[in-house]
Amino acid sequence: MTTQAVRGASHSIDPNLPILNVYTMQEHLNSFTSSETLISRLTYTFAMLAVLLCDRSL
Repeated sequence: MTTQAVRGASHSIDPNLPILNVYTMQEHLNSFTSSETLISRLTYTFAMLAVLLCDRSL
């Protein structure tokens, strides 16, 4: 279903209802998983840095 189809279906039910930011499920999942991936990569990077720094101090 395209954005225009969603807007048309909504307009036929309630013409005064504003439709903002229509996303596909794939776009929504991509935005969610990209932030989760970033957090996990940063956590991994800082954990490895901590292990390396700890190893050098011993």
